[in-house]
Amino acid sequence: MRASVVEIQGRLERIANSMKSIMNVLPPNDRGKQPEVKFQARESCSSPLTDILFGRDKELNQVVDWLLGSANQVEPASAFVNDTFSVLPDSLCDLYNLQTLKVEGCSKLDSLPQELDKLVNLRHIYADDKFWVMIKDERRLTNLQELPTFSVQEDDGLKLVQLTDLTQLHGTLHIQNLENVVDSKEAQHAELKNKVHLKELVLKWNHQKDAKLEEEVIEGLQPHESLKILTISGYKGAKSPSWLRPKVLSNLEKLNLVNCKGWDGVLPFIGQRLHLIKLCMDDMLALKQLSHEFEGKCFPKLKVLKLYNLPASEEWSWTEGKDLFPCMRKLLVSNCPKLKRLPPFPPSLEILTIQHCPEFKLNSKSEDDEEGGCHLPPSLKELVLANCGKYAKLLPDCLHNLHLITRLVIKDCPHIMSIPLIQLVELQCLYISNCNELRQMECLGLLKSLKKLRIVGCPKLVQLDVEDEQEGSLSSLHILWVDNTALLKMFPLRNSLSFITELKIESCSEEVIFEEAILMQSFTAVTSLSFCYCWKLQSLPTELLHSFPFLDELQIRNCPQLQSLPEMGLSPLLKKLYIYIYGCPQIQSMRRMGFPCH
Repeated sequence: MRASVVEIQGRLERIANSMKSIMNVLPPNDRGKQPEVKFQARESCSSPLTDILFGRDKELNQVVDWLLGSANQVEPASAFVNDTFSVLPDSLCDLYNLQTLKVEGCSKLDSLPQELDKLVNLRHIYADDKFWVMIKDERRLTNLQELPTFSVQEDDGLKLVQLTDLTQLHGTLHIQNLENVVDSKEAQHAELKNKVHLKELVLKWNHQKDAKLEEEVIEGLQPHESLKILTISGYKGAKSPSWLRPKVLSNLEKLNLVNCKGWDGVLPFIGQRLHLIKLCMDDMLALKQLSHEFEGKCFPKLKVLKLYNLPASEEWSWTEGKDLFPCMRKLLVSNCPKLKRLPPFPPSLEILTIQHCPEFKLNSKSEDDEEGGCHLPPSLKELVLANCGKYAKLLPDCLHNLHLITRLVIKDCPHIMSIPLIQLVELQCLYISNCNELRQMECLGLLKSLKKLRIVGCPKLVQLDVEDEQEGSLSSLHILWVDNTALLKMFPLRNSLSFITELKIESCSEEVIFEEAILMQSFTAVTSLSFCYCWKLQSLPTELLHSFPFLDELQIRNCPQLQSLPEMGLSPLLKKLYIYIYGCPQIQSMRRMGFPCH
């Protein structure tokens, strides 16, 4: 072993002696001067020695100790730590000019050297959150450029004063457990407004203590005006910080307000931001009214707006004639049970989702229109409507305008009775579920670009008249989900079965599936077959699996009454069999059939 160590040492010495650009990484000697090192250039050495690896190999650790203990050797600029380490060596702290430390994936690491703060030239630490929590003193690491996570503790060690002199921080800073900040003075010690290179800031209160104190604390956490992304999470105060006004954070592009349960009247602060591109408000329990009652353009550059879990919000008021959201591309509104109306959708909107808003009925100013108003811009490419009250009832009259739409999802909309004869020439995905009153889909034969179709929970949907049999087929349709195989008789689906490559039967209430052989014989291209949540399904027909000549994947999930597979066995071409035992308790010993059983 000793011979191996000597050999490795010799090789490292030869590499080190060939380096010309390493002079400045050496620590000063006792007299404060850089040691003189002579280098001998060699053409065969083109890469400088800048890294060192700490690992579990004993010989390698001897080399590490030799490198750290030799006064005349070159000090590495970067250090890598093997993922098997539980303790970092104290000698690591002697690398005075170390600039990069990589300890990612070290799950067994449970302690750090006490003098880690001696690494005053450290700029980059690549580590998991666990590592950052173990650092007890960051104050001397003034050259550090990344500090992803800082957790404020109740003891005197990890307070915001630790951040005072870290003016070189770049990228993202996540400060959590802000409920442990004792007063506004401590908050100001963080000196966030002096961190000019910081691009993203996350301020998080993990637990609630005093809402009034939180209002004082957040006031002292003012970031620098160059900040691009801001997230405020768990804040329970009712007041907005003064620095959230547009004139302070003038360059803010993304704003996330999450779980701020006492906060109301926030929108006037942010509606006039010139550079804001994305706004997300989630779990804002006290936010009652969204308002645009002010002068000038509203959100002139906003492209994405997400409104989630706003239980108290009833309406979004605005002044008629104002230029609202001129650049908006994506609007997502979810779980706003009292919301009745939104401003008119801008002509730039491409993605719209409205779900779990049962009182929603219009996106217009007309308060006298009891039936509401549905005005969808022709720019829409994706539309999702789910449990949105009477608003969905008006959808059929708006579809004719959607020439660019590629994805349409309609869920939990009991007021929709039919989808009219409309050419949606770009539509590729159509998902319809739990529309109990839906009786007709006249548009189906015109969807020539349709690739995916899902129809589940529409018990009144019936096939078209027999004279429509020559209506054609959907040659682009390859993926089909249904809960009732009777739907397969509906034209033009019946003429399109030969194009299906992936067939899913889900939530089927029938005991037996595919009694008609003619239907099975039509599926000549199916390669994947799935049965999901078929609660009453007891068996698969003997001929079923052999009717799909190219079937190579079978999935069976949550079919509790299914007792066995066909007596004739499985298709010889079958490569994958996924049977989830917890959902199919009647099926036994599937592993003996030679297929993976999950």
